[in-house]
Amino acid sequence: MKLSNKVLCVVIPTVAVAMLISAAVNYSIIFSHQKESTEQTQLAISKKTTEQVSQSLDNLVEELQWIAQRPEVRSMDWNIMGDYMARRAQLSSEKFSMLMVITDAGDYYVAGKGHIDGKNLSDRVYFNKVMREGAASFMTSPDLSKSTGEMKYTVAVPIHNEMDDVVGAVAANVSLGTLSAIVASDSIPEGFIWALDEYTTVIGSADRSLLMNQSLASIADECEGVGDMATMVRAKEEGAGYVTMPDGNEYFATCCPIAGTPGWSLLMAQSTSQLLTVARATLWQSLSMLAISLIAVSILVLFSLRRWLSQPLAKLSDIITKVSDGNLDVHFDNTTHSKDEIAQMAASVETMCDRLSYIVSDIKTSSDILTASSQQVSDLSQDLSTGASCQAENIEALTATTSQMTSDIQLNSDNTRKADNAFAHSYGRFADLAESLKPLFNINNEIARQTNLVNDIARQINILAINAAVEAARAGHTGKGFAVVAKEVQKLASLSSQAAEKISQLTTDGVSLNNNARQVFSEAMPSMDQTNTLITNIARASSLQSVSSEEISSALYELDAFLRSNAENAKALAVNSEQLDQQAKKLYDAVAFFNLREQSVA
Repeated sequence: MKLSNKVLCVVIPTVAVAMLISAAVNYSIIFSHQKESTEQTQLAISKKTTEQVSQSLDNLVEELQWIAQRPEVRSMDWNIMGDYMARRAQLSSEKFSMLMVITDAGDYYVAGKGHIDGKNLSDRVYFNKVMREGAASFMTSPDLSKSTGEMKYTVAVPIHNEMDDVVGAVAANVSLGTLSAIVASDSIPEGFIWALDEYTTVIGSADRSLLMNQSLASIADECEGVGDMATMVRAKEEGAGYVTMPDGNEYFATCCPIAGTPGWSLLMAQSTSQLLTVARATLWQSLSMLAISLIAVSILVLFSLRRWLSQPLAKLSDIITKVSDGNLDVHFDNTTHSKDEIAQMAASVETMCDRLSYIVSDIKTSSDILTASSQQVSDLSQDLSTGASCQAENIEALTATTSQMTSDIQLNSDNTRKADNAFAHSYGRFADLAESLKPLFNINNEIARQTNLVNDIARQINILAINAAVEAARAGHTGKGFAVVAKEVQKLASLSSQAAEKISQLTTDGVSLNNNARQVFSEAMPSMDQTNTLITNIARASSLQSVSSEEISSALYELDAFLRSNAENAKALAVNSEQLDQQAKKLYDAVAFFNLREQSVA
């Protein structure tokens, strides 16, 4: 089955079923809307009919006003207007049951009868409205004529003289039969039209037996919905609703106030069954038109699908079949001349074929280049693997040498650190010795000073001994013993002087030796400081050299691991390059399936 027929077999039944389901589901809604539309139509007809009744009543008033403007009537002389009013009454007998002229005193003349003696109309409401209150016209509520028993209402208009003063009134009794004739001029099948006064009493109807005998208020309690209509009439409001009348039938009633009246309304009632019949007829007419439209649309869709869907899709299907067989050298004719979705699809397929041709051509070219490149990569990866292996072996030997050198540097650093510590200890002891010699220098100097003092004392004793010997000699024999003592003292002083000189000589030599030693220490201290500094710097440099050698050794270990990894990667690259060469050949064989366009290959 063709695609268009499949589409029709699916679309048309689906649409039909959907419409039937929608119509069935929404029947009550549609019917309600149709019913409401009919009700609105009925209300519009009621308004139009009410306007026509109002216009007919206005025509009666206008005719009275025209009579009141006649010169014969404005003269207010019965001898002048008597014949005219008689003719006028005869001409308007179908409209006015009585035509009369009222003077400003309340006396009145009846057309065709003359002056009515003994009666006065000045107490009538319509007289006071037009004569005293200046009303342009006035219409009374319907009542029964006291003289004739006629059911009528009275219309009165003022009479103005040449000075435009109100000098009288023209009044006419209008029979309710006349009002009924006006109302009955429009009929409703299976319904009725009533004119109601402000008290809901029937004052106009095709059924004359109802006039002044029936009112909505009297049947409101026993008839559903009538009370609402009566309320509308009393309130002079417009409205509609469903009512049940005494005959048991249900009606759709509309109520519209009649303009220019004392509060009258026009009630139009349409049988509910008739109203629903009209609504159903309109509904079924709409559904019939919808069904006819559906059939027409289905036929149109059938021809349209065959022309705009089946043929282009068949061409497009042939092209896609060729493409699926690997033939990209396809050509498009009239398929893409339109601008619908199928044309856009065909244009997309054509663009796809062009791009596939270029892509496959590029893939073929790239596969050739890829094959050559993969072979070069394979050769380079083999060379790279061999070189990486050699470098790894050299780095391994260098790492071993560097490790031995690091051990030697570490040993030298330890020995230098020990020598630095020993020299620092000796330097400290030497400095302590230099400091300990300083008190000795001071003691030797003090001994020299004390020795000089003893030598001076010995000289003084020697001088005293000499003086004692001189004095003993002067004393003679008495001082002989003192002389011996003085001589011995002199000998002791001489011995003390000699001893003091020797001590002074020794002390002088010791001080000299001490000064020499002090000078040696002073000269040796800067050299020892420099030596200590050099040894400390050597120790620090040895420590830094040890750390650097360890870092170099660590870096060489990492370099060795990296080169070994490179060697492994180079071997893996060689394997992958071989696989890449195989895949490039498979790719070339795969794209050879397509038959390219000549311009694409070029």
